[in-house]
Amino acid sequence: MKLSVRISLVIWLLSLVISTVFAFLNYQFQLQQATQQYQELTARLAETANRTSAIAAYLADTELAQQVVDGLVDNDLVAAASINMPTENLLISAGDTSPRSQAINIDLKDPFTETEMVGRLTVIPNARFIQQQVTSSALQNAYLLIGLGLILAVAVGLFVRSKLTQPIKKLADALTLVDPSTPEFNSPIHIDYKQKDEISALARKTNGLIGALKQQFMSERELREATEELQRRFRLLFEQATAGIALLSNEGDITIGNPAFYQLFGEEVEGHNFANLFESPGLVKKQINMLSEDNADSQIDIDLTYLQKDEKRYLHCLFSSISDSRKAERNESQQLVEVIIYDITHRKTEEVKARYEADHDSLTGLLNRRSGSLQLSELLKTRQEKQSTFVLMMIDLDKFKPINDTYGHDVGDDVLQAISTRLLNNAEEEGGTAVNIRWGGDEFLIGLMLNDTNELSAYTEALIETISAPIEINEDLQVQVGASVGVIILEPEQQAILEALITRADELMYETKQQKAKRYTIVNYAVSSD
Repeated sequence: MKLSVRISLVIWLLSLVISTVFAFLNYQFQLQQATQQYQELTARLAETANRTSAIAAYLADTELAQQVVDGLVDNDLVAAASINMPTENLLISAGDTSPRSQAINIDLKDPFTETEMVGRLTVIPNARFIQQQVTSSALQNAYLLIGLGLILAVAVGLFVRSKLTQPIKKLADALTLVDPSTPEFNSPIHIDYKQKDEISALARKTNGLIGALKQQFMSERELREATEELQRRFRLLFEQATAGIALLSNEGDITIGNPAFYQLFGEEVEGHNFANLFESPGLVKKQINMLSEDNADSQIDIDLTYLQKDEKRYLHCLFSSISDSRKAERNESQQLVEVIIYDITHRKTEEVKARYEADHDSLTGLLNRRSGSLQLSELLKTRQEKQSTFVLMMIDLDKFKPINDTYGHDVGDDVLQAISTRLLNNAEEEGGTAVNIRWGGDEFLIGLMLNDTNELSAYTEALIETISAPIEINEDLQVQVGASVGVIILEPEQQAILEALITRADELMYETKQQKAKRYTIVNYAVSSD
């Protein structure tokens, strides 16, 4: 049901109730007023018949008395009338004389003396006529009020329809064209309403709401698109990163990883403890636990080794403690650990190779002079701590120059490589503590520690025999070199700098070389200094 019809119906029903109440009250009031008024009229009418009735009673003229009462009853105001003549015991009446509650009684006196009562005139008002007149008047008033209420209801309904429901309907029809699913295409509504009242304010507020909704939607869409683009970039970065990236629980369990991570460790490691993948799980667990400590660094990085298909891989791991900022509170057990893993195997290999090349002679694989001197210095310090004897041997190859000149540098290089291999093998047989150095050309320097120098001569002779063994270049060529060795001994209680020991060993080697029959010379540094 339309709003205007409902309002009109309510107003009409309300007016009907009010009209009924007012009609009833008006009926009661008019009935009271009319009854009193007609009572007075009836009384005056009876007074007009007083004189004639008194004469009829005095004369006991029943005919005249009957004419009087009939004349009174002929009036609509009188229901019944009677003349009582007590002296003659006569009662002349007309109409229905049964109701006596509203009767008007007039004493009839002697028309001549006016002192002696000769009878009584009784007039009964017509209450039914009075009530009919009052009811008719009240009904007219009620019908008038109901009609006025109906007219008012229709007028109000038309006014409401014109000024309220039609603008609201236009506003509602305009709102049906607003699609909330596509607010970016919505425009302000226009209902051609010129009045400046609540409806125009509602239209303005609605347009403001549409504009705000559109602005909010556009902002949210831009934010969503930016977020999606950012997520896409992060996902691309996560999936395409060459570094392995994984999230660990606070206990170190792997929760998620990127393709580079699973390519390195395998997809089956998800859910396993990250520390158990490495050769030193205790160290990894310690680093992870350090992140959860108070005042701990937010990042920790370590280098670890990982065995992948029997191949040792070197990994640089960067651990970071992270938490979900979307949650206001987060328990310590819910904290996450991010690990970024770089495979540095190639770099490590290159570093080892570069370090090896920097420390070793490229031809023989022995230590070069620089790195060899550093290791000899460390050996000197170590022998003091262990109270051992330090021995330094300077070796010069005999007959090498003729071989090199005769067969060429390639053969000479083969000889140097063969001698170097024998020196390294000899060092391994003696416990691997010896420092073997290619000092330059065909000269070699060996440093070692001995607990018993009584065996030094035998050791030196065995070393010379090893060097002097034939060297097979190819099937058709076999060469042999000798060695002149200068040996200097530094006892545990003695002190000397490395340069002085090297110089003295070199001097002993040259002295031995000049003595053709001698292959080595062993001298105690204290005796040599004296």
